[in-house]
Amino acid sequence: MKFYLTLGLFFASIFYLSAQDSVDKARDFYDSGEYREVLQVLHGTDTPQGIFLIADAYHKMEMLDSALTFYYMAEDAGYEEGNLYLHRGICQASLELTQGAEDDLLTYYTDAPEDERVHYYLAAVDYIDHNLREALFHLEQAIEINPSYMEAHYLKAAVFMEQNKMISALETFEFCAKMNPEFTRSKLNVAITQYEMMDYEEAEMILHEVISADESLKAEALFYLGNVQYALHQSDMACNYWKQAEQLGDNYAAEQVLQICIKGNKRMVKRKTTASF
Repeated sequence: MKFYLTLGLFFASIFYLSAQDSVDKARDFYDSGEYREVLQVLHGTDTPQGIFLIADAYHKMEMLDSALTFYYMAEDAGYEEGNLYLHRGICQASLELTQGAEDDLLTYYTDAPEDERVHYYLAAVDYIDHNLREALFHLEQAIEINPSYMEAHYLKAAVFMEQNKMISALETFEFCAKMNPEFTRSKLNVAITQYEMMDYEEAEMILHEVISADESLKAEALFYLGNVQYALHQSDMACNYWKQAEQLGDNYAAEQVLQICIKGNKRMVKRKTTASF
């Protein structure tokens, strides 16, 4: 009996080391941004750490439904680290499952109230739910902890826009653009704010700068150049810009072309602007 017990413990030890080695290898792939390799290495794992890492990999690949499933599986398997609630809360916020997101983020907050990220994502949940005063409160908390937290400043500017506080929005987007010149979307939003404030000449100039600086924002910038020209009663130029944006795959521009340039309607398409950090 003692022999078999010892043998069983030996094999259990070998299995644990093998599972841990797989998690360590997968962690190296994860840190290198090779998320599909993470999934391959950890395929079939039943360790809490491995399942959690699979969830994080899916999260990074923006496969949010799969990520959320594996976060819950990690919890069921016994994963007890606090970052489960932060990561799962962020995932749910991205899916706009705001009640679940808030529950997880508040659970994380009880153990890590000085982590600026939890304040930022609580603000994001409030922003989604249009609780703008609460969003500003959490953003101020995040910025107080980390004054250089650019994402918090950026979301603060977006809140100001929702509140129609255009001067505050403009100043904050300009601050973001200076804080991180490589993040060209801040500059795009400076132009959008100028457009909303009817400063069309300034908006047009900045939009051309955005097109020159960042190819990934070209379609969106062309869309707003069309809007600027339409506001200036230059319908032919507006349609030309929208058609260029449509050719780049911009669905908002395609709708603008259909409704205004083809059907002759006057109502403008409302566009949602998003940001990834």
